[in-house]
Amino acid sequence: MNRKAKCGLSACLLTACVLAQFMLPGRLPVYAAQTASNVGAVSSSAPELHPEWTQNIGEYQNKGDQSIRGGPALLTIKEGQLLAIDTPTGKRMWKFGAYLESALATWSDLEGDYIFTVTKGGQLMAVSWSGKTIWTTQTGGYEEYEHVQAAGSYVFILKSHLTEIYKADSGKRLVKIFHPVEEGIGDPSVTLSASGTTMIRGFEADGAYISANLEAYDIRTGKHIWEQSGHQFSMLNTNSNLYSLAENMPLDLDASERHVTIDKIDIQSGKVAGSLIYNWTVPQSEVQTTPYETDAVLAYDRIYINQGKVIGVYNFSAYSKGQAPLRTIPLTADYYMTGSYAAGMLFLKDARGGDLKALNIETGEVMSWGNESQGSDKLVAANRIVIREKDNGTVEFYDLITGQLKATLSLKSDGSYGPVMYDSNSALIWKGNRIYGVQLPK
Repeated sequence: MNRKAKCGLSACLLTACVLAQFMLPGRLPVYAAQTASNVGAVSSSAPELHPEWTQNIGEYQNKGDQSIRGGPALLTIKEGQLLAIDTPTGKRMWKFGAYLESALATWSDLEGDYIFTVTKGGQLMAVSWSGKTIWTTQTGGYEEYEHVQAAGSYVFILKSHLTEIYKADSGKRLVKIFHPVEEGIGDPSVTLSASGTTMIRGFEADGAYISANLEAYDIRTGKHIWEQSGHQFSMLNTNSNLYSLAENMPLDLDASERHVTIDKIDIQSGKVAGSLIYNWTVPQSEVQTTPYETDAVLAYDRIYINQGKVIGVYNFSAYSKGQAPLRTIPLTADYYMTGSYAAGMLFLKDARGGDLKALNIETGEVMSWGNESQGSDKLVAANRIVIREKDNGTVEFYDLITGQLKATLSLKSDGSYGPVMYDSNSALIWKGNRIYGVQLPK
């Protein structure tokens, strides 16, 4: 079953969320199958956390970058203004947008010394970390589902059928690029080539099935350089090439010989300069019960490929035709990989529904955190802590690796949860009209 045809491109990105402080192990054992028994159990002995501070700021509006990058937490509040809060103390540092002709939209992005945001009147603005306007420029008009993405020296306004490119230091618009109507499925994403002169755009196109595609533009002129259909967003960019997962559509679900292909695409020409093909065989007697997945995650020099009942681990940097996996890790259910990796854990979702889980690549155990039968609560992985926000107002904090419940937090406010913002030491929990600052348990 190919779930890529069902999910949005943004949900299926292959670039692994790798934390540099956690390196892959050098020893490569073969694992016996493990059950999902390593489940963090709620324990009455877990300490109760108390918020360091709380603020009443209205229901959440934020979209875009939710990280705290060594500075204040940036929140888009209901009045259409940007609010900066000091993370340790909860003190309101500054508020931006009160005197603008039109309210700020909910999207913002951070790059270098600036915060980039747009107004519903169609203005793109660069704001300093002290809340001062650096520059403002008029865009081609505001659309409800547009978003802002900053990368390198450029700021991109991404709409379903239009990309606008601006200089990040001045707000000067460089080009406006129109896209065909059939490309307007899902949220587009962009990245830059190593030279910084080529924009690689990933988007979904509608047809017999929803397919992922890549195309390249010259940032300076807006010239369309090339397009590759049936390719997921790039896993890895080098100086001259990008590596992308090719969609094997339509899949032959009755085949016992299966494969995943990673194409090496020349950034200048868009031509496939080579292919890394990873093959495996499913016994004929198990074909009907073994899902045909096309999930792959690249982390450091290892590539993890979902082969239905096992995950095959290969040496990506030393590829050879027909190479065997370094090892395989058994799966105990029909899982697919979300595309994220951190701290030796591959994050999974069960095809039948349920919570986020993680596969420990050292032990082969599938980790869960808490009891997922207790409502439609939400999981967030914040560094080495997993935060579980429960419908009843209880927030649980688990150790990512061991599954141990480290602490709980009880919130009194009504309303739904907003996005969790966090840094290495603290987290901001948004529920209803209030936001709570808490210290992450050690």
